[in-house]
Amino acid sequence: MLASHIAGYVPANVVPAAFSFLSIYIFTRLVSPEEYGAYALVLSVTLLCQALFYYWLQVGAMRFTALARKEGHLEQLVSTTYRLFFGSSMLFAGCYALAVLFVPALHLAKSAIWLGVPLVIARSLTAINQSFNRSELRVLRYNLVECGQSALGLAFGLALVVRFNLAARGMLLGLIASSVVVGAPGLVAVGRSILRRGEAEQARILLRFGLPLTLSYAMNYVLSTSDRLLVAWFLGPAAVGVYSVSYNTMDRALTSVFLAVSLASFPLAVSRLEREGVEAARRQIYSNGTALVALTLPACVGLIMLNGPLSAALIGAPFRAQAREIMPWIAASSLLAGFQVHFFDHAFHLGKRTTLCAWSLGPAVIVNVVMNVVLLPRVGLMGAVYATIGGYVASLLGSILVGRRVFRMDFPFLPTLRVLAATAAMALALSLSAERALSGFPGLVVLLAVGGATYAIASLVFDVAGIRGLLARRLYPDGVVR
Repeated sequence: MLASHIAGYVPANVVPAAFSFLSIYIFTRLVSPEEYGAYALVLSVTLLCQALFYYWLQVGAMRFTALARKEGHLEQLVSTTYRLFFGSSMLFAGCYALAVLFVPALHLAKSAIWLGVPLVIARSLTAINQSFNRSELRVLRYNLVECGQSALGLAFGLALVVRFNLAARGMLLGLIASSVVVGAPGLVAVGRSILRRGEAEQARILLRFGLPLTLSYAMNYVLSTSDRLLVAWFLGPAAVGVYSVSYNTMDRALTSVFLAVSLASFPLAVSRLEREGVEAARRQIYSNGTALVALTLPACVGLIMLNGPLSAALIGAPFRAQAREIMPWIAASSLLAGFQVHFFDHAFHLGKRTTLCAWSLGPAVIVNVVMNVVLLPRVGLMGAVYATIGGYVASLLGSILVGRRVFRMDFPFLPTLRVLAATAAMALALSLSAERALSGFPGLVVLLAVGGATYAIASLVFDVAGIRGLLARRLYPDGVVR
């Protein structure tokens, strides 16, 4: 069941990741590091704003849709959610204007910074719509929106950069336009929901559940994006451009794998909890963790080993030298962050103790900011990398130690040993093939094929995640070998 759900969300993860890599390939060859840095700075600020003002609505819609449908209150939940979205948008616009006026680091993005307002509102509305699609298991609709938004964002941005020479502003306007287009078919339904009367009690439930998570999610984004503000302040926009390209290349690849599992698996855990109880939810979480390890660990090792061919094939020459030095470290930090967010933090959601999530992240944020401030002036961009790793180690430990008091989850240690054995075989095959591989995209594709094939064979040998039994059931559903 889990494997089929994961497979259903593959387009929503593979296609956006492909367009993300394509945008890095194109825009690092069309715009300067300074312009890319301005774009990345605005994007970092908008992600933080989404976390602060809208994440509580996204997770609330995800967590309570199944229960609202069960109790016959789904229409009221939808209406309440969109009415709260409208109020949050008014508050966000005012706070954003004040931040732009009084935070000097944001002025490095120049006029592009004001595009953050429509970008946040448009993308946040799409994200809330997607929360309902995901919780209702509307997989096809979810895939269409995610893929369409990514494809249109690149197409619109490329047209604006090439035709009108808008550089950073063109890239941001492309993202805004894509969110408006994919969200347009649902605007009538959103308008009707806002006009309908919501329920005050449901609003209180969403607030009690979601606002503590907003604080923790915002802290997560401080861990992942505040370094860009500090890099801009200490080293300038060009350094932000190089750092962002490096970070986006590795983090996007690994996050796509984490999301491929989490998008499908977490709703199953919630459903098991609501319908069958705590023990059933724990069994589902164990299966979820096994799938995460089986897919993300080899992906991380592969990205680190293919760092050279990957940077040569994807990243433009002005960014490439420093990016190659940074990227392996970013892959490791993204693996740590992924397990914290997409596995251990689920304890706070399932246990409905989201207020405790912030306690696991607070020390990590302090570690990250202090290390950035101390290291950036002394060792340059690598200071931001070391700070990111330090922050994620602290946040992962905090999530494990605090989360186990809320909702006990068993980590799949024995399956992890099998994954490590298969990953070691893959790493050996890649190391033997790397020196003989062709240069550029052809060589990268060959190495990816070698790594993927080796891991697949090794997974069968070591029976990773029970793959042999799964294949046997698929090939011989009646149990008879012909």
